This record gives sequence, structure tokens and C-alpha cells, in this order.
Amino acid sequence: MDYLLDTNICIHYFKGQFEIKEKIQQFGYDKFAISEITLANCYMEQRRAKEEIKMSQ
Repeated sequence: MDYLLDTNICIHYFKGQFEIKEKIQQFGYDKFAISEITLANCYMEQRRAKEEIKMSQ
């Protein structure tokens, strides 16, 4: 691992913004990691987004 990704970068990755996915693929996935806190934050962001969708229906 050479790079530790923060929550914002992971969210941009999942949303397909700023060509993050392409940049990570360019370097190779094995060069990157996320912390347990970032993983938990991404999980909570996903739950929040699902709740927003449910409330808007």
C-alpha cells in the first residue's frame, strides 16, 4: 500500500466523479487502502442516501 484514501475520495469514486476510478486503475488497486473509519463512513453515507431515496418516494 502506497496511498491511504479518505472518505471524500471514496465517495467521489462511488459517484464516478473526478475520474478517480481511472486514476486508481492507472496506479493499480494494490497501491491503495482505506481505514476502518473510512469504511464505516462510506457505509453510513450509503445508508443515508438510501434513506433519502425512500423519503422522496
